[in-house]
Amino acid sequence: MNTEKRKINLVIFDVDGVIFDSEPLHYRAKLEILQSYGLNETFNLKEYVGKPNRDLWTKVIKENNLNANPQELEMRQFNLILGYVEKEKIQPTKGLEKLLTELSKNNYDTAIASSSNRYYVSRVLDIFQLSGYFDYSVTGDEVKFQKPSPDIYQKVLSISGIPKDSAIAIEDSTSGLRAAVSAGISCIGYRNPTSGNQDLFLADAIIQELGQIKDYI
Repeated sequence: MNTEKRKINLVIFDVDGVIFDSEPLHYRAKLEILQSYGLNETFNLKEYVGKPNRDLWTKVIKENNLNANPQELEMRQFNLILGYVEKEKIQPTKGLEKLLTELSKNNYDTAIASSSNRYYVSRVLDIFQLSGYFDYSVTGDEVKFQKPSPDIYQKVLSISGIPKDSAIAIEDSTSGLRAAVSAGISCIGYRNPTSGNQDLFLADAIIQELGQIKDYI
């Protein structure tokens, strides 16, 4: 990625797997819900990393003729995860708060772009006391199509008024990277080892720690 010829004004963060290491928690919550219906892990849960939760629950309900709806199971999943976070005192990704502080001091705008819903994202940011660091946020229930469609990123650009050439996204999943690329936004792939060995081939660069993003803005 050639950053010498462009000025980055907006840094966009995914939530799950970037703001905090949530993918193991999503796996636990999904498995707990499946088991509550007497179902074993007949689905490849890692296949759904970075994708809408409702895709999984729609499939589960249809194939097992469950008396439930996808939104209900998704909310149950979110509440289980929030419970894990609070009970187990799970922390944000190492270096995140320092990075956000430095971005703020250097007058970068920051945004959240998540396929999860507003309730979940707001609760996560509140628990971690990070809400004040972000200028904009768009969640999956506020657009027609979630990642890997570009809608979430397109809406971030729209509400921020910042052109796509002046934005950069941080994603840990193939689905998230595809969404950003489809919106014309340069991407940094964050290599989170618990995110299911994601293929980050669409990323302009790959980082192992969030602080490394400073090399690309």
